[in-house]
Amino acid sequence: MKFSRPEVTVVLPTYNHGKYVDEAITSVFAQTFEDYELLILDDCSSDITAESLKGLKDTRVRYIRHHANIGLVANWTYGIKMASGKYVAILSDDDKYEPYFLFKRVSAFREHEELVAATGVFECCDGSGAFIRLSKSPSETEKIYRGKELIGFALGRTGEWFNGATLYNLEMVRSVWPHVMMAGTSLDFSLHVRLSLLPEASAYFLPHPDMMLRVHSDQESQRNSLYLAECAAKLALQLWRFELKREDADTKALFRRRLSKDINNYARMLWDRNHVEEARYIFLNELSIRPTSVMAWARLIRSYIMRPRHPLIDTLP
Repeated sequence: MKFSRPEVTVVLPTYNHGKYVDEAITSVFAQTFEDYELLILDDCSSDITAESLKGLKDTRVRYIRHHANIGLVANWTYGIKMASGKYVAILSDDDKYEPYFLFKRVSAFREHEELVAATGVFECCDGSGAFIRLSKSPSETEKIYRGKELIGFALGRTGEWFNGATLYNLEMVRSVWPHVMMAGTSLDFSLHVRLSLLPEASAYFLPHPDMMLRVHSDQESQRNSLYLAECAAKLALQLWRFELKREDADTKALFRRRLSKDINNYARMLWDRNHVEEARYIFLNELSIRPTSVMAWARLIRSYIMRPRHPLIDTLP
């Protein structure tokens, strides 16, 4: 029997979100674009997830349950490896799509085959699905981002680029993934930055919201904020010290503020937890990116004078 390759793979990593995952899966089944496979990767959930997924009969679904918990990075990496579509989307188990999500992004790729990604505005909602806000939009109209504009978007300077609101060119994702997977829980930011730095990279932006990001206390980002900040700081240092060396001065200038902010955020969190020596070391690393910043120097000096829990200088110029 000849295997028919779907145009899109939706990777749905899941872990202990049994109360949300059915809604995420239903939103994929409701897509008006139907040439997809749904790859559900259960990271050895201990709640009702496995039981609730037993009844899935759709031939487009591949359900894989790991025998042990392998963690977010390995689970995402497995999904990128196992995806068989030309394009790939990564849907969190507590988020959901509107029915035209895939159709609009595939249409953008068909019209502009050179794209590395097609993304758009998304809604932020609470655990019950109640609306909180719309994501920051870089444009009020559909637009293709390239060059410095794309880098600025990836860095969050002009808008919010969320992996869950994005359809990617799978070949391009795989080309950068060996570096992306080293970023720990900063996978999404690492992916977007590395894609934006590819030669001739471009991404399509859709200004109308068609997916929902759920924000709630059960999320990894809410429970392990220090580890997330550490991953972001390590990624910032790696990018600055090694991967931006060959970039021009203008590109480095775009990165400087965001990377410095990520490092400073981790240092402050260490400081607030009374990890004084570690915080000072991280403040020193911030100066490697912004050596002429008076405020960065002031933060470091005050860390030798003030006690933990005492506010340092809050403004990041």
